[in-house]
Amino acid sequence: MADDVVARLSDVAGRPGAVEVIEALAESARSRTELCAAVPLPKRKLERVLRTLAAEGVLVRCDEPGTWDLRPERTARYALTALGEEVVAVMSDLDVWVSIYERYLDDRCAGGHRRIRRTWG
Repeated sequence: MADDVVARLSDVAGRPGAVEVIEALAESARSRTELCAAVPLPKRKLERVLRTLAAEGVLVRCDEPGTWDLRPERTARYALTALGEEVVAVMSDLDVWVSIYERYLDDRCAGGHRRIRRTWG
C-alpha cells in the first residue's frame, strides 16, 4: 500500500466528522439539513468540515455555483467528486485503516503534532 495514500487518508480521517460526512455522501448527494441529521456535529463544525473537504477536492456543492464565502441555502446539495468516490473505495479496505492507525500511533509515540494541510490534488 502506497504511503502517500495512507498519509492523505490519515489527514482526512483525522478531522472530526470528515469520515462521517464522506460516508453519508457515499450513499447519495444530500442537503445540508440531511447532513446535519446524519452527522453528529454542530452546524458550524459541519460547515467547516464541508469547506475543508471541498478544498481537498473530495466534495462539491451541486446546486449553487460560485463562492463558498457566502452562506449556502438550506436546499444546497453536496456530492462526492470522482476523488471523493475514490476515497470511499480506498477507505472501505480494512488494511488501509490498520495502516492509518499504525501511522497515528507512530506519530503519537514520536511526539508529533498533527497539522491540517492540503494533501489532495
